[in-house]
Amino acid sequence: MVSNSSLITFELSNGTYDYDVQSSAGFAATPSAGTLAVVGMPESNPVYFSNLFEPTFQIHVNITTDYGGGVGGWDADAYLNLSNGLHFSTLNDSILFALPNGTYGFTVATGNLTWTPEPRGGVFIVDGHEQWTTVHFNEVYYNLTFNAITGSGGEVPWIFFFQFCGASLTTICGLPYNASTQNLGCSSGDTGPSRQSARNGTYVFLIGPWLGCDLPSGYVASPSQGAIPVNGSDVNVTVVLTPVSVPLFALTFSPTGLPAGVQWWVTIQGIEEWSDSGAIQSEYPNGTYAYTVHAPEGYVAETHSGSVSIKGASVIEQVVFSASSN
Repeated sequence: MVSNSSLITFELSNGTYDYDVQSSAGFAATPSAGTLAVVGMPESNPVYFSNLFEPTFQIHVNITTDYGGGVGGWDADAYLNLSNGLHFSTLNDSILFALPNGTYGFTVATGNLTWTPEPRGGVFIVDGHEQWTTVHFNEVYYNLTFNAITGSGGEVPWIFFFQFCGASLTTICGLPYNASTQNLGCSSGDTGPSRQSARNGTYVFLIGPWLGCDLPSGYVASPSQGAIPVNGSDVNVTVVLTPVSVPLFALTFSPTGLPAGVQWWVTIQGIEEWSDSGAIQSEYPNGTYAYTVHAPEGYVAETHSGSVSIKGASVIEQVVFSASSN
């Protein structure tokens, strides 16, 4: 295809296409080749032409983190986009490119919500010299808040422990964890919520007599353990503290349609509980509890979410799984 204007427009069916760009004498195209993916919508691919007889100057962008080096070691790409349509990415600790004299706006981003760049953008003013700049990626922390309430809605003092799940050295609540990664320890509150800063990950919590942590005398917690995913936003979790004199009843989610040994999850009141050996069961006082079912890969749940009421007796919720058609 040939054009003497600033656009080449054509139609393609869905698919992946390799392309090469040929330029007029005295000019170089960036990119000069690549791959274009068409997936059900219009696509636009900018190509920048530079004058081979016009001098260009190196632009050095150093990528740093709190842990040294680039963000690639933390499963993140660093993206740099220029106002002239060029864009670059790296898993390493630098981005290097050349520009002729001029003024170019830029933005910086990453697809990993664990990191945020500083600065997020700026301007390159190229005036006959190389340039160096540094973009530092800060690790992002989110608020992980436990709200402890009594069954009647009032707040009481309470203590809990929770632990970041990392490499498998041993287990807590059936989840692997590494005690050296991020132990947030025992936390206590007078009458209000307990809040911790947590980076992206899955956190196991335990409420009860573990590692010196314990409940106020005369109370039990529902749930008393579980897993909490933190993924790019603050998380609030409600734990009901019930006087021992208040009866608790079993809430059981009973699966059918899954092979033995397949793990599945239910999120109850924002807390994940899981099983690879059949039913999931916890004890709760009377009340209504929202839940979401998470099917394992290759399966779908007939009922994805809902609520269940406990009224003076144990409750069994049947969860029917079937093989996914995908």
